[in-house]
Amino acid sequence: MQVSALPPLVFQKGEPTKSVWFYDITADGFSLDDKRTPIEANDIPDVLVKWANREEGPNSYRVPTEKIRQNDWSLATGRYKPASAQDITHEPPNKILSDILSIEEHIVDLSKKLTHELQR
Repeated sequence: MQVSALPPLVFQKGEPTKSVWFYDITADGFSLDDKRTPIEANDIPDVLVKWANREEGPNSYRVPTEKIRQNDWSLATGRYKPASAQDITHEPPNKILSDILSIEEHIVDLSKKLTHELQR
C-alpha cells in the first residue's frame, strides 16, 4: 500500500483566516533514494526562518482563503503555486543554423578520418 505524504496543517486561534501560507519543500537535507544519505540541499532552515512571519519567497507563498473556497477548499499546493516566467534570449536562427552546420562538418570530417583509419 502506497501512502502519499500530506503537508502539515497548522491552525491558529483568533481572527478568521484571510490567507493560507504554503511552503514547497524541495529538499530536506537527505537524498531521495532508500539510503537517505545527507546532501547539501536543505529547505528546512529557510522554512524555520520564514515561518515566524510567514514570509513569501521562491518556495513560499500565500493564497487568499476566498481562492481556496472557490476551489472546493482544496489545499493541493499545485493549484496555487505561482508560475514564474523567465525571459530567455536565443541566438538569431541563422547563427544557430550556422553553428549546427559547423558541428555537422566537424562530425563528417572525423567520420572520414575514422573510416580511413579502419580501412588500414
